[in-house]
Amino acid sequence: MHMPDNGPPEQVTPNEILTPLEGEGGRLRLPPLQQIGARLALGVGSLIALVTVAVLIDEVCSRRGLPAMPTNLSSPDARAAFENYKLIHQMVFDRGINLFEAIVVKALLPLFTAILG
Repeated sequence: MHMPDNGPPEQVTPNEILTPLEGEGGRLRLPPLQQIGARLALGVGSLIALVTVAVLIDEVCSRRGLPAMPTNLSSPDARAAFENYKLIHQMVFDRGINLFEAIVVKALLPLFTAILG
């Protein structure tokens, strides 16, 4: 498509672009659909932050210190007790990761992306 040459293009200032959006007090006024989208994005983003903090608190509260090892344990028994501790610790850690992934990554993040998209 060939456009006719009508001379130099008209220049528009940023103030002229934003003038139709100005509301009371010089604040920008979004159209109603964008206002709803911004509120939804804020709500979902806040929910993501809340779930993240809750999972982190649960993870910190679920951690235990090293178990008290009796001094009379033989080396293989102590090794088995420590391996059991590591297994339990890994299970607790995996639970937090799976919970975060199920709620935030698979449910809320796609919703947040759809709202912003």
